[in-house]
Amino acid sequence: MKKWFIPIFILCSSSAHAAWLYERTVTISSVPSNSGDVTNLPVPLTFSDVTLSTSVSGGHLQNANGFDIKMSSDSSCSTTLQIDTETMNTTGSGTYIGWFSAPVVSSWTTHTVWLCYGNSSITHFIGTSTSTWDSSYVYGSHTQLIGSTVSLNDFTRVNSTGSFVGYVSSITAVIDGGIQTPQPATGGVDNYFDTGYKWANGQSLTETIGFWTNAPAQSGIAVSFLTDSASGISQESLIFQNSATNWEILFGDADLVTCIFTDTVGPDGNWHYVVAEVNGDTGSGSTCYLYVDGSLHGSHSTSTQTGSYSSGSTYHYGNTASGFTVPLPYAGDQLTISTDLKSADYINATYKSQVIGNTFLVVGAETPITPSSSSNAVFFGTEM
Repeated sequence: MKKWFIPIFILCSSSAHAAWLYERTVTISSVPSNSGDVTNLPVPLTFSDVTLSTSVSGGHLQNANGFDIKMSSDSSCSTTLQIDTETMNTTGSGTYIGWFSAPVVSSWTTHTVWLCYGNSSITHFIGTSTSTWDSSYVYGSHTQLIGSTVSLNDFTRVNSTGSFVGYVSSITAVIDGGIQTPQPATGGVDNYFDTGYKWANGQSLTETIGFWTNAPAQSGIAVSFLTDSASGISQESLIFQNSATNWEILFGDADLVTCIFTDTVGPDGNWHYVVAEVNGDTGSGSTCYLYVDGSLHGSHSTSTQTGSYSSGSTYHYGNTASGFTVPLPYAGDQLTISTDLKSADYINATYKSQVIGNTFLVVGAETPITPSSSSNAVFFGTEM
């Protein structure tokens, strides 16, 4: 009996990204005023669209908590960028605010990343909030506005727990919410947010402090400060406006490094991004740097040796009635403290990415993801 061998081919396909249903391009603008590229910059993405809300609200997120959101450096949604979610849009009419680590912010060309969302297999938050910020950050607060209540959450690895002292209320600010404090009576009660963060005992003084402030349009003393003022120890980091045109920065322990800058933006009632830096104790003195709205407004060197910090109380963020003759109201947002010196390009790119009304990020139209298939032939035969 003659036997026949009949070959059978079965074509199999596999889907590369069937899990994610939708994506949008996110174009990162260049910063022509910078001298070079900035890498791994935390950038806020603010987006108001019903599609980026949960399905019960008419959106395309599959997870009830909105966990199925991802930033990716490729259009296949396979390479994850670290994200730090500040505010979820769970109602369909709200605004999503999330921070992601931009791989590169160029001085001459745009770059594209992808926002991927809608994935029923996601059951938990897939980002790492702390990794969105490099390890030099020891404190940071988003100043989240929830209704009429403001919440300051430490998004760094330190995870400090803060508290409000005196009278502190919420205000609509630069990214989301901010804090505001009324004018205290001279020598009266201080009004501030206690960050809960304390500088390590004996730690050398090198730091970068950045925050948004909205000082009133009047002369006198508009205080925007952080301070670690343990009993018997002078203020260790104090940043304030001592007149309509002057910023004064005090760094140090018992021996203060005093830096006064007179060519800066004075209190005018508008939001300004302020960064103060000190390069630490070099053995022969220190240098302070002041940036306002992304631009270096001056540096100041001192021969006073700063030494290292002694353990003290925690950093405060607000205003004070003590030690100043004309304390004024204060408003602030998005405070960060890091233990390194950020470059001028880094500070400028940070300002450009956060300033009100900016178009630093351009979000493209929603695109349904069509599964891309790869085919493989499977061969086997049968005898007849």
